Amino acid sequence: MVLEYGNRGNKYSVDAPPVAVFDFDSTCIKNDIGDITTFWMLNNNLIYHPPGKDWSNVSPLLTQEALNALNVACSNLGEPGSLIVTDQTDDASMTCPHI
Repeated sequence: MVLEYGNRGNKYSVDAPPVAVFDFDSTCIKNDIGDITTFWMLNNNLIYHPPGKDWSNVSPLLTQEALNALNVACSNLGEPGSLIVTDQTDDASMTCPHI
């Protein structure tokens, strides 16, 4: 499809360029682009402390057990709004993303 409809394909139209759609929440494909994006963010230190270090702001689906684990593992790794170092192999930075 990309070869046919992409900007170098024989079916490409400048008046109707192709659109790519990605499923980020595993509703169409389990372990899809949302998962790989999360792993990439972890490997590139792109996870921020939520406001007030309140992890319930991240997802309403987190259980109280998950919230407690995140608070214990991640609360000492920075201030609200700061990036959390998640690509290191030391004990502190490995605990937070791997709970």
